[in-house]
Amino acid sequence: ICDTTKVLFIGNSYTYVNDLPSLIKQLSSSAGKNVITDMSATGGYTLEGHTLLQTTIDMINACRWNYVVLQEQSHYPVIDHYRYNSMYPAYEMLDSMIRANSSSSLFYMTWGRKIGGQQCIGGYCSPVFTDYFHMQDSLQSSYTQISQILGAKLCPVGLGWKKVLIMKPNTVL
Repeated sequence: ICDTTKVLFIGNSYTYVNDLPSLIKQLSSSAGKNVITDMSATGGYTLEGHTLLQTTIDMINACRWNYVVLQEQSHYPVIDHYRYNSMYPAYEMLDSMIRANSSSSLFYMTWGRKIGGQQCIGGYCSPVFTDYFHMQDSLQSSYTQISQILGAKLCPVGLGWKKVLIMKPNTVL
């Protein structure tokens, strides 16, 4: 058990559609590493919603996780109102719970929309992003800022997508 890594994933469809916890477990297993995963993820859910969801809170406190991966709703990081009034406070609250349980947070940076565009929720909107790269720059800034503020590690998934699109522009991700 000492050589087992325990990872809890908290997010939404970006986490569960491709069953990210299972994928990480399989990749780790193929490298000879033992990983136990669990997940609290509901379609369209925000991290603010997770701060109020007893299931998520109970999962954080269920055991000492090596890592708890936090993935925000895809539009919140690029809409200033939600970034500063929901996303950042939710990261702070969840990170505090995670640290109180002697675990470490990992922030899962998402990826931009294929053609960029403007993202709007409830009357609040992002800038009009000219393309994927423009939107990804905004996501990168948002996630980098909160990870630096909280001293948490950042999983730059969106930058992996960016690298693929630079090397092979016609790739459909």
